[in-house]
Amino acid sequence: VDHGKTSIVRTLTGTETDRLVEEKERGLTIDLGFAYSDLAGHRIGFVDVPGHHRFIHNMVAGVAGMQHALLVIAADDGVMPQTREHLQILSLLGLKNGTIALSKIDRVSDLDITNRQEEIRAFVKGSFLETADIIAVSSEDGEGIDALRDALAHAATQHSNEHQLPREFRLAVDRSFSARGVGTVVTGTVVEGTCAVDDQLVLASDATPVRVRNLHVQNQPALTAEIGDRAAMNLAGVDAEKIERGDWVTKNSARLLTSNVTVQLSVLADFPRKVRHRSPVHIYHATSHHLGRVALLESNAADPESEQLADLLVESEMHVKVGDSLIIRDHDLGRTMGGGRVVALDEPNARRRSPARLSMLRRLQLASIQNDPAESLLALCGHRPVHFDRFRRSWNLTDSDGQSLRSLPLLTFKNDFVLHDEYLAKQTRAFITRLEEHHRLVSDSEGIELESLATLVGQPIDASRIVLACALDDGTIKL
Repeated sequence: VDHGKTSIVRTLTGTETDRLVEEKERGLTIDLGFAYSDLAGHRIGFVDVPGHHRFIHNMVAGVAGMQHALLVIAADDGVMPQTREHLQILSLLGLKNGTIALSKIDRVSDLDITNRQEEIRAFVKGSFLETADIIAVSSEDGEGIDALRDALAHAATQHSNEHQLPREFRLAVDRSFSARGVGTVVTGTVVEGTCAVDDQLVLASDATPVRVRNLHVQNQPALTAEIGDRAAMNLAGVDAEKIERGDWVTKNSARLLTSNVTVQLSVLADFPRKVRHRSPVHIYHATSHHLGRVALLESNAADPESEQLADLLVESEMHVKVGDSLIIRDHDLGRTMGGGRVVALDEPNARRRSPARLSMLRRLQLASIQNDPAESLLALCGHRPVHFDRFRRSWNLTDSDGQSLRSLPLLTFKNDFVLHDEYLAKQTRAFITRLEEHHRLVSDSEGIELESLATLVGQPIDASRIVLACALDDGTIKL
């Protein structure tokens, strides 16, 4: 809080990011502020996030989709509790790159600056900022600002060379408003994919169709927007009042809502107590906020600095994908508990902690870390029939990448579903065994109801219906 983030952004860009009257009066950033600057041929977007713990939800929304963090620490105050929480959140979100600005050096001695730099180096040890540059700056007299510009320009060059996997377009909405003579405008960060003027998209919340009239990227007119861009989208087909922070603009083929999310839960080392099974939590995902409970899968309590699989039972549906990172805050304590990396969506949880389910979820966890949708599909199909298009959406795969999965060996496609051949053979044998037993016991019977057969083999009725359809197709079972 009051470490000079807004002043540094203003010095770098010439833009005042505090927009609210209360922000200007209190000298305290409450909501998100946005600014842009051209550095060494790169257009860089800055999101100025609040430092105060009461506005942590706005901070999490602001860092959605960010590629680089600028951590500002005041030379006169040093590392504060909120500095720690911000670094923890950035780490939990999987950020890999950043720069550290030691601000307000005009207020302290050279010895104090040296001591602060040593303090900061110890503070970030073991984090993604361990080897980050620490640049001493003053927004008052401009000292160090050129060095900071150079460091950020170099970082932008590194990010521009990163390879991004093809995914469908997703933009996390952080603002929505109506502009005179223009109409509805939403702003946000492109989390995945690309879009272009005249693209047909939808709101994730309710599938309202929209068309992209115009685009601004990094505050300049553009024809396309891609991953990492700060974008403003002029949308046709929807009123601004209908769109709220937390919604998403996406391709219709990528829209997916769920209230059952399985994650690899990571509990922070300094969380003051064990996480209890079914603890009430706040879930932050990009710009959205949800309430729910965390159902632990490998024990009844999770210690600080531990990891385990967990189901998030969300009170409202959320737009989320495998591999997304979530921030989880304790409802009662009002502080960050930890984070969750999404490993699966909509996994049946009637036997939540069964060995078979946990074994499958561990395969899914590894697949999510390795960004391997093929391995994820094979793991799921060995456990139950999988709705193929919903699986494709859960990974946000493009249509072409989704189609490439159809060539995987040992898979059988039936209608909208896909089954692993070993699973299909096992369940078909179980069907035949139960049918033969039934006919031995009831010799004059014409057959058995599918619902009864499904109960006998211990499979859900929907899964049994698909297995039966495959067995009928190849003549293994006859009606």
